[in-house]
Amino acid sequence: RLDRRALAVGAAWLVGLVAFALAEKGITIWWLVSLPLIGPALSHIPDPRTPARARTRAGILGALALLLVAEHTLLGRSMRAREGTVDTRTLPGPWAVAVEPLAAWLDAHARPAHRARLLTTFSYGSYLAWRLPMYSASIDSRTIFPDSVAEPEALVQRPFAGTMLGPWREADVAIVPLSYPVAAVLDTATGWVPLQVAPRSAERPQALGLWARRAWWDSVRLGGAPPHR
Repeated sequence: RLDRRALAVGAAWLVGLVAFALAEKGITIWWLVSLPLIGPALSHIPDPRTPARARTRAGILGALALLLVAEHTLLGRSMRAREGTVDTRTLPGPWAVAVEPLAAWLDAHARPAHRARLLTTFSYGSYLAWRLPMYSASIDSRTIFPDSVAEPEALVQRPFAGTMLGPWREADVAIVPLSYPVAAVLDTATGWVPLQVAPRSAERPQALGLWARRAWWDSVRLGGAPPHR
């Protein structure tokens, strides 16, 4: 017989988890809703009491393991083919594919004598730090609750309340999505010039832009590189 108190507690628990999922990540709701169903599902798994069932289960697990090994072997070969060398620093991955055209353009048209300060987003920072070793990328994830250091760079007006502009005033070059608030700031900031745009595509869910400080760009650009876009 079902306990009404247990049902009430379980329902409250489920409602709380669903509300939390909706507040955090919409897709998480499916994971949270499935949690109460895991127990009944596990209880219906047949117990391998007979040798035939045991061998069947072992065979299925072995086949799945072989499929995983084959998949990772093919994936590893594909990745090694795209990794490049020390001179051609490329790396496969969703973030790398999205930002690589701008990184390649910058690498081909500029040669900074000293480490340049690169403003970018959290998603692209780790790749650009490896792809462009002469650039010091900002990788700052303080985008929700700015502290006393980051507060001056945060927007406060809606709909971008709490959105970080990042330390663009101290940067030499910037690579950020065009939809970010700082992109509009860089387009109109005195002393900054737009250089390139990577349009939205199947591999790039959002368009990216490349900007540089005018004085820095004029000092590092190679012959043949445009002074500005």
